[in-house]
Amino acid sequence: MKTKSIFIIASIVLASTLTLSSCSTKTRAINQLESLTYDLRDNSANYSLSDWQDAANRYIDIRKKINKHYTDYTADEKERIGKLQGEAANYVAKGAKSSLISNVGGIASELKGLLEGIMGLVGGSSDK
Repeated sequence: MKTKSIFIIASIVLASTLTLSSCSTKTRAINQLESLTYDLRDNSANYSLSDWQDAANRYIDIRKKINKHYTDYTADEKERIGKLQGEAANYVAKGAKSSLISNVGGIASELKGLLEGIMGLVGGSSDK
């Protein structure tokens, strides 16, 4: 009888531990998505290509964790996930736009310099 009681208690403790661990993992994934979203909000305007790659890898890892537990999330948690993903996508779009504009500006300056150099060579050869 005593062995049976110990077995039942051990089973309950194990089941509780697994349940709490699962809840912790699924909550951690949402918290990581929130952290990534805040990081994008605060820092993406200054991201380098390497930073964007790191952010993309973080996002992929987080999505894998979320997908693993998706059926366990409540409607409120799913709504929070969707909101955070939307915010993250918004910051990515803004960051990509800023990056594109700054790169185009840099390319435009290079092209201007190149054209001035060519025109200088052409103009210089006709002066000779």
